[in-house]
Amino acid sequence: MDCRFVTAIEAMQTKFTALYLNGSSLPGLNAEGAEVKGHIFLRVATVNGEVSLSGAVIGGQLDFDGATLSNKGSYALNAQGAEVKGGVFLRRATTKGEVCLSGAIIGGQLEFNGATLSNEGGYALNAQGAVVKGGLIWREGASCPEGVMDFTAAHVSNFVDDMRCWPQDRRLRWDGLTYDRLYGDHDATARLAWLKSGSYTDSAFDPQPYTHLAKVYRNMGRDGDARRVLFERERRERADLRRRRIVVPNGDVRTGFVSLWRDVANSLRLFWDYLLRCTIGYGYQPFLPLVWLIALWAIAVCLAHLAWTTGTFAPNSGPVQMSEAWQALITCEMKCHENPAMI
Repeated sequence: MDCRFVTAIEAMQTKFTALYLNGSSLPGLNAEGAEVKGHIFLRVATVNGEVSLSGAVIGGQLDFDGATLSNKGSYALNAQGAEVKGGVFLRRATTKGEVCLSGAIIGGQLEFNGATLSNEGGYALNAQGAVVKGGLIWREGASCPEGVMDFTAAHVSNFVDDMRCWPQDRRLRWDGLTYDRLYGDHDATARLAWLKSGSYTDSAFDPQPYTHLAKVYRNMGRDGDARRVLFERERRERADLRRRRIVVPNGDVRTGFVSLWRDVANSLRLFWDYLLRCTIGYGYQPFLPLVWLIALWAIAVCLAHLAWTTGTFAPNSGPVQMSEAWQALITCEMKCHENPAMI
């Protein structure tokens, strides 16, 4: 603890009872494939190089509370394929470089409260295929000012977050992420913005994050929010289909005809899309057809009343017009107009 190292620590395939480097300063740590029975603590440590725990097995916690890990353009922390029986804590940590947890198995929590992760032009956090059994915590001012946060195909038991802490400029990757329950902000409007920022890969729309959030909402008893999410998924999926069908003319005659045909087909798709959206809400707004039915009924009643008051609401059959009952009705109407007191 509180040590200063001139060279990086080389401890590949080493067996430790525990490793405590709290408050230490070092140019790197290479413990790939290490076996640690207890904890690894680097609380308030400063590492100007890679911390490599790739393939390591840690029986306790991996704690970087308040640490500074800096290795721009490469790994700040590489725990790819590591197995941590306890939790992984980066509370109030500052990382400049990639935090790689790809394929890691974490038995406890993965906590980033108050952390700042950045890696310009690369992954700030790579958690592809990671399994977090104790839940992911991202709140209390956690931020990612630069770099991509990738949770592709990861699974966490509980998702505990603050919506204000996530980046909103499509630097998130949610495709394939699954979680059992949401804690924190349940508002569907905020969650839809959250999904939008992480449901596009190379401009292609990924519907899975919407489908899974709707499933979680249903499990939580929030069926209305689930329908809102599925409605938005359908809208974005149809818009993405139209975008992918566009062909840009390049001067070739055949390509020009294909482009024209695709534009016509997209116009028909757009019309059909708006028709389904406005009439039945893609099937996710069951009361919308009732609204249309009431509106049509009201219009029909108004038109019928207008026709009757103007005298144009009359039978077009000669025998009916000459019948005694119809003549009596016409006579009564005329008298009522001449003498309103008779009404």
